[in-house]
Amino acid sequence: MPGLKVSRRRFTPKSWISGSWISLSSKLATGTVIAIIVAVLLILLSGAVSYFWPRPIYEFWVERSGEAAVPVHGIIAGKENAADGSARLLIRSVTAAGDDPATPGTDRLPAADYVWLPETAVVQRSRPHHLTAMETRDGRWHWGYVVQLQVDGEILAYTGSLIDFSNQLLAADCAAQQHMINALRPARVADACSDAEFIDWRLLFEDAERRQVTVAGADILQLMQPNGAGLLDRIASFATHLVTFRSPNRYAPHHGQDIVAAIYGTVLMVLVMSLVVSPLGGLAAVYLHEYAGRGWLATVLRVAVNNLAGVPSIIYGVFGLGFFIHAVGGRFDQWFFADKLPVPTFGTGGLLWAAMTLALLTLPVVIVATEEALARIPRSLKEGGYALGATQSEAVRYLLWPLALPGLLTGMILAVARAAGEVAPLMLLGVVKQASSLPIDGNFPFLHLERKFMHLGYYLYDLAFRNTNLKEGLGLLFAVALLLVVVVLVLNLSAVFLRNRLYDRYRKLMS
Repeated sequence: MPGLKVSRRRFTPKSWISGSWISLSSKLATGTVIAIIVAVLLILLSGAVSYFWPRPIYEFWVERSGEAAVPVHGIIAGKENAADGSARLLIRSVTAAGDDPATPGTDRLPAADYVWLPETAVVQRSRPHHLTAMETRDGRWHWGYVVQLQVDGEILAYTGSLIDFSNQLLAADCAAQQHMINALRPARVADACSDAEFIDWRLLFEDAERRQVTVAGADILQLMQPNGAGLLDRIASFATHLVTFRSPNRYAPHHGQDIVAAIYGTVLMVLVMSLVVSPLGGLAAVYLHEYAGRGWLATVLRVAVNNLAGVPSIIYGVFGLGFFIHAVGGRFDQWFFADKLPVPTFGTGGLLWAAMTLALLTLPVVIVATEEALARIPRSLKEGGYALGATQSEAVRYLLWPLALPGLLTGMILAVARAAGEVAPLMLLGVVKQASSLPIDGNFPFLHLERKFMHLGYYLYDLAFRNTNLKEGLGLLFAVALLLVVVVLVLNLSAVFLRNRLYDRYRKLMS
């Protein structure tokens, strides 16, 4: 075309190289982030799977100085090579209640049930098929042999597998237990029992040192012989532990109930926080963008919002303890719960004050994200509303606010991710290691905001720093961390789904 001049400088090799490098750098950065996320998830997943997957049980014959070899049952948890070339095995064993087989003269095994065995002291190692792993309701594993089945003190003869029969009894109700036991002793009928009671059946269990102990069936969770188990049996045991999330950790005997309470507490706290921070963040963003203008007050507010985003979370915890719990909660108790004083109701840590504090912590993120969404709305859309006679409040309510909702939800996604992983402020605001009741139940008003609660982040912190032997709970740490990631992912995906629906609904107005 006449008069149109195209500059050749923009097509120089230098510009092509720069553009290619920028494109390659962005792809490399994206790929690196994805690779890091996948690597972290794989590490957590592998640790969780190894924690739940049944491992073989060994019978070691350990030679002691000046004495005959003694048997030890346990799982190989690790191996260590010394500088002099010798090696030793880390064995997880709960069989011995007396001397440490590797170190004669000591009183007991370590509290975490781990013991180091020098390979030179192990004279024989085998994996007997009938070696049984028994999990009891106190959260511990026991390894040995099932010798007898007893019902009301009577020894019953059973020609099949006592392990399979005992597991059937564990899964049966009272009537089914009656029928199974009566089939073994037709001359005598078992005592009748109601749905809330079970027949008194017991197992005679023999440990590595041939000591026998009688274990009540009511105290047993499951029995398994992993050395002789097939793939399907291992998968069934893995699924059982994965679903119930029980712990073979002696430091968490009620872990199956605790992990459910921690999930409830985490999700409820995030939901209550979202209900608080969403309107506050949205209204603050609308005020700053539409009403505050460019005066000194707006400048001070924006500087304050930016500074609040960098305040350490523990400072918010101290603020919540002083303001929400002692000031506001104390007043609530004086006004509405005076009959319960001096026992506080809202004047102590609880779900409400934790959610309110985390709402303040994540408020700057929501404000910034919502204000940026408002800034991306075409100015012509608002001017068109004014031309049709809409007031400023009507334009904000019917035009700007619906279009800013996807941005608000973007801020909520970031807020949920941060709040779900916070631990430091919650330690001052009502989170507990073990809660006696859930914040939500079937009693009116159903959601009890004044109750203390459990949290997955704090549960993970407690496992990591209060366990005397990290190896005892390392797999459990991976499992709880993976569960926390899954909970945050589910909450974020719900917000992303809602954001995309809103974006598709109002996209035509933005174009």
